[in-house]
Amino acid sequence: MIGERGINLSGGQRQRISVARAIYQETNMVFLDDPFSALDVHLSDHLMQEGILKLLRDDKRTVVLVTHKLQYLPHADWIIAMKDGTVLREGTLKDIQNNDPELYEHWKTLMNRQDQEFEKETISESKTVLERKNLRRAMYSREAQLKTQQDEEEEEEELESDDEDDVSSVFRQRAKLPWGAFLRYLTSGGAPLLLLLILSQLLKHSAMVAIDFWLSEWTSDAYNCTGAAQQPNCSHGNGTQALQGCRILCIYPMVFGLLCCSGIALCFITSLTVEWTGLKTARNVHNNMLKRIVLAPMRYFDTTPLGHILNRFSADTNIMDQVRTV
Repeated sequence: MIGERGINLSGGQRQRISVARAIYQETNMVFLDDPFSALDVHLSDHLMQEGILKLLRDDKRTVVLVTHKLQYLPHADWIIAMKDGTVLREGTLKDIQNNDPELYEHWKTLMNRQDQEFEKETISESKTVLERKNLRRAMYSREAQLKTQQDEEEEEEELESDDEDDVSSVFRQRAKLPWGAFLRYLTSGGAPLLLLLILSQLLKHSAMVAIDFWLSEWTSDAYNCTGAAQQPNCSHGNGTQALQGCRILCIYPMVFGLLCCSGIALCFITSLTVEWTGLKTARNVHNNMLKRIVLAPMRYFDTTPLGHILNRFSADTNIMDQVRTV
């Protein structure tokens, strides 16, 4: 399975795809920057003969080829030899042979050496191919072939299950967030805002508890005062205490009003603090993420799917903007 933009392709596979795109692109000029570096000798020769010479040169298209394969120099119409970023020699192969015979002899020895290596590899590969064919014909029968087919099917099923496990593991990692991520999110807004947020939350809940406690005290004292006033056979002292308790009941509405006002003010301050902290935190996280993405090396973009990067700036940023997790 080929991932997004070929992130799971090897270097040679990527180079083959790039060369194929350049060859089949209908342009008048084609620039090939060392296309044989990640290919073996046979693939390089096949690419030169069937791709560059047959599909490009015969089609009257200009090809600029950068390579260190000197055996392909006779096919070049114009040669530019460079060394340390400067042009060493320029012209056709015959011009270089006439003007700089030493360089031409050096190239010739290298070309002969590369041709010998190519012949050795072709001979060795042909021998190995023949040996493999003979061994297969001698050793493997029809039952063995069926068995190998069954083994290959089992291996394919195992690979598919491994791929599913990899996908599920990715989703599991996506679903689980470490506690350090929440801590970094809270501290990205700044220490003063975080302390103000914690303090406002504590004061708000303390005010709510104080209001409930004051209401319970108020109702209990009112019940005791009402019961004492309704007793017919109470003494003078008890009646006086009941009247004093009834006078004390006038203090409860004032304190209750002050507690309610303070609770409303603390709720308003807490809401403003939450919104302010969430806005500043989302802005800082977005700016830091954008800075990291801009300064990231190209290797990161080659190995990371583009959808994952876009989700960080779209879905996750929307969650931080719409849903306050503080």
